[in-house]
Amino acid sequence: MTGMSCPRTAEHDVVVRVQAAAFTRGELDWAATWTDRAGRGRTPGAGHELSGVVVEPGYATTGLRPGQPVFGLADRTRNDTLAEYTAVEARGLAPPPAAIDHTAAARTTDHRA
Repeated sequence: MTGMSCPRTAEHDVVVRVQAAAFTRGELDWAATWTDRAGRGRTPGAGHELSGVVVEPGYATTGLRPGQPVFGLADRTRNDTLAEYTAVEARGLAPPPAAIDHTAAARTTDHRA
């Protein structure tokens, strides 16, 4: 890693080095982005759609390994896919189709694409 702050994995999480991300217009206005899963207030980060490479699979994750390309969605209470590294639930990730690059994979998860 480059010395940037890297999130820690929680159970069922995967840390991903983001290669590309999509941003949905107006997403900072979504009420769900202003609270965490426990309902505590937080400053939202932008981005839910991403494509990147697994850095660290967390406890109880299966089928994902360091260095593996992935794409998918971060849930609304844990966005921040515009960061260099982000933690995402493993269930929100999948290997991208072989024929597309990271930019296309991130955009593929964008519901407006």
